[in-house]
Amino acid sequence: MSHTPLRVRCPGCKAVYPVESFRVGTLAQCGNCREPLEITAAGAKRVRLEARATGGCPACGKRYDVSVKFAEREVTCGGCEQRFRTAAATPAVVDGPEAAHRLPVLGRDARIRRIA
Repeated sequence: MSHTPLRVRCPGCKAVYPVESFRVGTLAQCGNCREPLEITAAGAKRVRLEARATGGCPACGKRYDVSVKFAEREVTCGGCEQRFRTAAATPAVVDGPEAAHRLPVLGRDARIRRIA
C-alpha cells in the first residue's frame, strides 16, 4: 500500500522533511533543532513535553504559563501584585525527564530525510 508523502516544516527552525501520510497524528523531534512536534496534515505543530498550568490573573488578566510545580498554588501577579491561585496543570502529550528521547527524530530515520 502506497502512502502519499507530505512536506512537513518544523515551526522552530523551518527545516522541511518529506513524511509519509500514515505518520499524521504521531509525534517526532525535528532532526535539526530537536523541537518536539506533532505531525499534522497541514505540516507540524509544537507539542508540550511536560505538564503546565496556564491562565490569567483574575484582577488584571495578565497571562501566565508555569511549570506544574506552581499549579494550584497561591502566587502574586507580576503585573498588578494581586494574590491568586493558579489553575490546575494540563497534562502533557508525553511526560517525564526523557520524554523527548523517546520520540523518533526526523532526518535520522532512513525513511524521513531533511530536504530543505
